[in-house]
Amino acid sequence: MSTRYLPSPLGLEVTDAVHQMAVEGTAGEERWSPAKLWAELAAGGWTELADGDTPGADADVTLLDLCVMAEAWGRALVGLPLLSTLAARRWLAERPPAGTAITLVVPEWDRFLLPYPAQAALVLTGDGTASVAGESTVDDHAPSLPLGRAGTAPGPLAPAGALRDYALLATAEAVGATDRALQDAVEYAKTRVQFGRPIGSFQAVKHTLADMHRDVELARSGVTWFSNDPAAMTGGAPYVLQLCASVVERAIQVYGGIGYTWECDLHWSLRHVTQAHRLVVAALTASAAEVTA
Repeated sequence: MSTRYLPSPLGLEVTDAVHQMAVEGTAGEERWSPAKLWAELAAGGWTELADGDTPGADADVTLLDLCVMAEAWGRALVGLPLLSTLAARRWLAERPPAGTAITLVVPEWDRFLLPYPAQAALVLTGDGTASVAGESTVDDHAPSLPLGRAGTAPGPLAPAGALRDYALLATAEAVGATDRALQDAVEYAKTRVQFGRPIGSFQAVKHTLADMHRDVELARSGVTWFSNDPAAMTGGAPYVLQLCASVVERAIQVYGGIGYTWECDLHWSLRHVTQAHRLVVAALTASAAEVTA
């Protein structure tokens, strides 16, 4: 696999289109229902972006392209299994009909995590796919990344490569959620006036924002690195997600007292990033265990 540091022109076009659709579907007075947004994604062929000629192979869009798209998707905090569907289809030899929502089972200690249990129709297994069935307790700490918890798995675990790819896309998505929190904090610092001046003019605030920007760029660079060297994710992805959580926490501090209220949207980004950290660590642990078994 050749080393890629920049997305392809097609990847940039895909990113712009998916981001626009996500924003239109989740913001404003004309926001769509989750079912309508998923129907639009399916009709546009967006759920088939990762379909290569053979399982695990790149399609017309590369793995880095998918990461850039996942980051844009993460900025909208959409609670739909687009990324798990892309990761699963990438590793299937026989793929279900376009638009079928797919998730993956991720072992965690004595239980199994199932992202988007209510939204997905199928789950990727080592034998192909199985129906999402059985009872599970849903952890909706992050509405944009709900996790089902079950005592048993519906079949053999998904291939290690699929778990790793989903962990990569989930990490990129978290970087997008973090970048959104950073941009919100910057805009707030420009308009919030205290002592007759915007708070962004105070050294303590501007330095904090500069440090946050640096950490977002480090996290984004990490995702680019992982798309070229997946083995580096084992130690690198948890660090990237820790950076993301730190950035969102500092964004809340920039907002001051209002940042700690329910009305401030930043807590949704923090919930998503912390939930993603849990899921990614579990997925990478399972992936590594499969490889060494």
